Amino acid sequence: MMRKWKKAMAVLLTCAVVAGSFGGVQNVKAEEAAGVWKVSQLPVKSDTEMFATTGKRLELNVSVNNVDKSNLVYRWYCDGERVHSVGEAVEVKKEKDGNVYYVDTYPNPQTEKLTIDVESGTHRYTCDIYNNTTREVAREAGSFLVTGYDEEVDIMYKESVAIKDIIGKEVSLKEVNIPASASKALTVDAKKQTLKMNKHCSNAKVSLVTTTGQTMEFKVSTEYQQPVIKAKKGALKTYIEGKYRKYSFKNSNVKGASKVVFEYSKKEDSGYKKSKNKEFLIKKGSTCYIRAYAMYGKQKSPYSEPVKIKG
Repeated sequence: MMRKWKKAMAVLLTCAVVAGSFGGVQNVKAEEAAGVWKVSQLPVKSDTEMFATTGKRLELNVSVNNVDKSNLVYRWYCDGERVHSVGEAVEVKKEKDGNVYYVDTYPNPQTEKLTIDVESGTHRYTCDIYNNTTREVAREAGSFLVTGYDEEVDIMYKESVAIKDIIGKEVSLKEVNIPASASKALTVDAKKQTLKMNKHCSNAKVSLVTTTGQTMEFKVSTEYQQPVIKAKKGALKTYIEGKYRKYSFKNSNVKGASKVVFEYSKKEDSGYKKSKNKEFLIKKGSTCYIRAYAMYGKQKSPYSEPVKIKG
């Protein structure tokens, strides 16, 4: 599925070099060199914040000027935890004491580029750079704030969902725009910042504008709960044709449904036929499977889990 992404702008940053340790070198003294390393990071917006749909592949890039790049070592982090580019980790098999261990190792050294698959929520990616010659360390020389959100969102019928649960709690919103064609089906509570599904809609394009001027778009469709049915077993009774047991059913998770339809079959996964009621007579020694779905006007819910009944 095609994913939208606006071209990012470059921002030139100047990093102050601080004392520290890196790459196994301990207690290295580094001279103050503010302004010596000029670091640009791509892609990045003017407010250093990016928005992309989850699963989209992005390349974060830190470029250093005025220094011999062949002497540089890079270390990438996500929310303070060490990370590597997608597909870059190497799985190493180790055997010890009869047990087998698998260890993810990081490329050494990492490069100025980090390739990521965008995850939901807001995450901060940073890059530390170490100079092998001068033993200077530039902490967080690159810093990227990446927010991932789903391209398609389902909201339960007659239910509300917090917008922050879709885009992440760290994002502040300025506007929420819903197409006129879906204004009756989907409504916004500006105070609570929630979206409520009142009627059926499919792929309604919702547009969000953050306080920093960034725009996100995703499609919203109605989701219906899966009904839950529960069988009530009656006693065996003798009829002219033989002994039969009556089962009646109660259903739940059908809030707002216009009706509930029951189906029956001798097989659990196929051959279902509609029933006119929700009571069934099962002959002694026989088995049957019952499932149900709810109707919301012309819209149909998922099937319930099949319930096995025995005569």
